[in-house]
Amino acid sequence: MEKEKTKGRNFTQLKKAMSEEELRKFCKKIAEEYADSKGEYARSYFVKEYDISGSCFYKILETSIIKNWVSDETMLKMEEKAVENQKVHAETAGLSTRKHYSEMRQKRQEYIISFYTEKEIEDLATDFANSPLNKKEFAKQKGITSIRGLDLLLKKAIVEAIVDDIVFNDIRQRSVDNAKGDKQRVKEFFIQLAKERNDKISELLSE
Repeated sequence: MEKEKTKGRNFTQLKKAMSEEELRKFCKKIAEEYADSKGEYARSYFVKEYDISGSCFYKILETSIIKNWVSDETMLKMEEKAVENQKVHAETAGLSTRKHYSEMRQKRQEYIISFYTEKEIEDLATDFANSPLNKKEFAKQKGITSIRGLDLLLKKAIVEAIVDDIVFNDIRQRSVDNAKGDKQRVKEFFIQLAKERNDKISELLSE
């Protein structure tokens, strides 16, 4: 078993041998294949198929998620497959996988937001407020693979008062109108956002 871990290329070697775009495509390809393949196609298969080490395989999956190279749907399938693979060894093993994916999701959101300037966030939120597209279609149009990422960008625009009250109210109204099921829950969510927004504005004014 130890011998297998030392076989194949490690992640550092991949980074040195490939351009940034080549690495992105390579990692995305493996992550999507892993997500879409049957349960028996796990680490050992990909290690052999792509001449990579076991640790490199896991690093590829992790990097693909955190750097937003795969969609939310692919990430969810990766998580479910990893949980099922762990449960083969122990019924409670999936708990550690859930925790790990939760941590990667958080890093993914932070990574997505870090690339947007305040002006870009303002433009994105303004476009969303005026767009007839639903959230999923809008995200796709803007090249955002993570719906959660879009949600966090919109929340940042609102809470940090990057957009004015008109845009905020337009986003709130369209969100309530498009809500499926419990509209009251959506209204309460925006009441909380309004409170956080007002607190932030008060903080800025007192500086």
